[in-house]
Amino acid sequence: MDLQSGKEIISHAGIALAVILVWLGIYWLGRLREKSLLRNWAEKNRFHLLSFRQRRFFEPAPFALLTSHRQPAYFVTILDDQGKERSAWVRLGTVWGSVWSSAVEVSWNKKTNIP
Repeated sequence: MDLQSGKEIISHAGIALAVILVWLGIYWLGRLREKSLLRNWAEKNRFHLLSFRQRRFFEPAPFALLTSHRQPAYFVTILDDQGKERSAWVRLGTVWGSVWSSAVEVSWNKKTNIP
């Protein structure tokens, strides 16, 4: 290997590393945005967010067929302002706006239905 090809390899590796770091940064910011949307939704509705987890790949959710990969779904457990524990599926964002829009759609579990 001559000096020129070594420089090219290092240059290409640096570019690849930069692209990977930018992608990871965007992913991390999106995850922070998802958590922020969930917390804001709970606060706005006077709920105390007890737990939440993202929908697993093959796990059924009420909006599974109409959900874009840009609209993450979370299973949440909350404590309402009357002290009752409730659970629901929450879909964040829109098809085109992803989680960068403020849309939040909720589907309450039948056993813990909130009007």
